[in-house]
Amino acid sequence: MLRTRKLISVSLPPAMLKDTEKAAKAEHRTKSELMREALRQYLFQRSLFTLRESIRPNTKGKTYTEEEIAAIVKDYRREQGRKSSRA
Repeated sequence: MLRTRKLISVSLPPAMLKDTEKAAKAEHRTKSELMREALRQYLFQRSLFTLRESIRPNTKGKTYTEEEIAAIVKDYRREQGRKSSRA
């Protein structure tokens, strides 16, 4: 059977580990689940930052409608998917 996950090691300061353990226990989740969620959130925020930075030079003070923003995001995600599949 193929593994669907890879194991990595992460070092944390003792106080951060203690906080992680408390949060995991309070949410009835494993530390791995908690760390995966934290990484997903980080990567999402990073992709939003990258998106904002990539369209900023082209905006020249223009205001966008929600529909225009949705189209820009859709195009950006499509392009990122193409880049990922080429790698």
